[in-house]
Amino acid sequence: MIKLTVTELQYISLLENQTRVTVKDCIITPESITFIVKEGQIGLAVGKKGEIINRIKKKINKEINIYEHSPDLEKFVRNLLFPVEVDKIEIEGKTIKVYPEKSQRKRAIGKQGSKVRKVKDLVERHFGEHEIKIM
Repeated sequence: MIKLTVTELQYISLLENQTRVTVKDCIITPESITFIVKEGQIGLAVGKKGEIINRIKKKINKEINIYEHSPDLEKFVRNLLFPVEVDKIEIEGKTIKVYPEKSQRKRAIGKQGSKVRKVKDLVERHFGEHEIKIM
């Protein structure tokens, strides 16, 4: 079960009130706020040309990341890695092997491993402990 802080609940309320989406999770870091929205609602959350998200960014003065939830682990990982193009994902027990397009491997890992860490943290929150390997 995901436990949310009062601050996370306040940010969830802000996004839900501005967009009418269902937020399933929120993680706050010093640099950004990451929201997981109900499957099929990412377009509503972002708005036309990103207008809604940009308005909220200005209001709270933080970077905002929004990802779409999926009950399917493979699809959830793909959503978290977007816009990185992923050729395939193999799930073997608790190990997830991600094969991004060769030119996008660095992007899948992120600066100092930040992207892959975020994917791992969010997968753990929603699917339990897994190891993520970028191949």
